[in-house]
Amino acid sequence: MHWIHLTTLTSRLTQLQILANGSSTSEITVQFRDEFSNNLLSGGETVEVFTDFGSFTGGVNAYMAVDQGDGRYRALLTSSQNASETATITAEVNSTSVPDNATVDFTQGEVASFIISLPSTGSTPDVQTAGVPFPINVQAIDAYGNQVTDFNGDVTISSNSNITGGINATFVNGELTDHEVTLTQSNTAANLTITANDLFNVETTSQDFVVQANDPDPNTSVIVANPSVIQNQGGSESVISIILRDAFNNRVLDQIPVSLSLTQIEENGNPSPDGIANASLSTPTWNSTQQNYISTLSATNTVELVEISGTFGNSPATQIAASATVDIVNPIVWTSGAGGPPGSRTDWTNPENWNPQTVPQDGDYAIIPDVGDLPVLDLNITLGSFEIQTGASLTLFGGNFIDVSGALIVDGILDIEDNTQLTTGGGFTGSGTFTAGSANGYFRRWGYHGQ
Repeated sequence: MHWIHLTTLTSRLTQLQILANGSSTSEITVQFRDEFSNNLLSGGETVEVFTDFGSFTGGVNAYMAVDQGDGRYRALLTSSQNASETATITAEVNSTSVPDNATVDFTQGEVASFIISLPSTGSTPDVQTAGVPFPINVQAIDAYGNQVTDFNGDVTISSNSNITGGINATFVNGELTDHEVTLTQSNTAANLTITANDLFNVETTSQDFVVQANDPDPNTSVIVANPSVIQNQGGSESVISIILRDAFNNRVLDQIPVSLSLTQIEENGNPSPDGIANASLSTPTWNSTQQNYISTLSATNTVELVEISGTFGNSPATQIAASATVDIVNPIVWTSGAGGPPGSRTDWTNPENWNPQTVPQDGDYAIIPDVGDLPVLDLNITLGSFEIQTGASLTLFGGNFIDVSGALIVDGILDIEDNTQLTTGGGFTGSGTFTAGSANGYFRRWGYHGQ
């Protein structure tokens, strides 16, 4: 009787393992023996071998073994790329089945990457919410896509969003199951990266998904007035922006009901007699470009300090913690009315050059019209709002600064020389000319401006 025996170049085990990579091989040997189990030493038979997994030379599952002329017939088995498969090898001699068979296990390789499965609907990842944990599943795989079931290592999870939960994890039998991750930064193209702690250069990044903001938070949402100092005349306006943010400071982009209220704090420099403002507010509307809510505060001739408060949501509405104020002031206008030598008539600090006769300070609205003698800007200036009218030309020099917390309106000419600084917290508008020196002349605009 003859039967099959499986071997390799270095082993004669009856069960072999080769890497499931589509290229690893095991040599299959059919050895003829006599009834006393002695190896026969002559060839001349027809031997065909068969496999249910993997393939023989030429990519076939049935192969005529090569006669070695010494009682042995050989074939080369190549693995598949599926580590869950075990190939069973059978043979026929002269079309008669050999009663023996052998098996070859196709085994997994080393960890090469990870498969990250996000919560999804179909093939589209679900939208996640900032601060809300969500589960992920991760498999460790070899270079051929086989799960590496003996991987029980530690990994670090990072993100291009801000990750606050689920940063560290340990695999069990090659996988993480329902591991919860928490992200707190909204992002239209967020992703996760899994990095093996103890394996060199083994990491994988997930497909992109959306993280949306959580519900608006009254303590991070803001109301911004721009500018915060305007003139007491019809047509003077301040843009009021309502910016809703969640507890993680993400901009809330879902449109919800918002409302504003206006309260007078002072009138003509005195406490308000009744809290009723003379200025008016328009109904807030959604600004799709800046992605916030916009209202317009319109001044009257009344000098007053007003407060703008706001709420969001349906009844009961939630009060936004911070409010904004707008100072509606009688402007201080440059006249160059001081007598004496030219230096006196161009002196910013001389009250006689202003109407009313007071030097503008922080929070004041200063206007420079086209008059004979214009101020020399060789000092540091801090104002609420600053207007340079058509025909007026000013130059800041001497390493000084102009700091305007509200609006800067330039219809004339403003030049800031080297080593000077101009800062505005409100709008910078006008039809005039602005220039800055070539060496360290510095302009900075701060504030929300719809951001």
